[in-house]
Amino acid sequence: MDYAEIARAIDLGADGIMLPRTETLEQVKATVEAMRFYPVGKTGFGGHGQFRKNETIEEYQSNRHLLIQIESPTGIKNLPEILDNYSKEISAIVIGPFDMSFMVGTPTEIDSPENMEQINEIFKISEKYGKSCGLYCANSEKAKKYRKLGANFIWLSTEYQFLLKGYQEEFDEVIKMD
Repeated sequence: MDYAEIARAIDLGADGIMLPRTETLEQVKATVEAMRFYPVGKTGFGGHGQFRKNETIEEYQSNRHLLIQIESPTGIKNLPEILDNYSKEISAIVIGPFDMSFMVGTPTEIDSPENMEQINEIFKISEKYGKSCGLYCANSEKAKKYRKLGANFIWLSTEYQFLLKGYQEEFDEVIKMD
């Protein structure tokens, strides 16, 4: 939430910012101020890399995305107030299921009842405000589960896991030849 860091990323051409550990209205306000020009924010002209070819200031204001990451019960409690004030500036809500699991006392147990209660609440609030909401899923089964709960964007697995799965499938084919 450092103005200089956010503004630098945007000045260099980033399409958006994902704000981790979002818990307060003040955090979102500071981020919006660092991302947007007056009258919405306070960012300054950071050079020509800040704009796309032929992009107007009005287009710039709506083409940079803010994703807020909710990873704690405090963030959930304040999410309605954040959205009441900055819904227009927030492109999506990202759930941090692993960090949330620590915050609710079930470390790394993302499917614990305590954690799932929090995750479901985020989906419910996101739907009420018409906001996209999603999270990291370790595998396709988790992705299917969260899609049913309301996730409309996900990122799936890691490069390492995809690579390992591919190696395993190839290895299994070789073993079948015996």
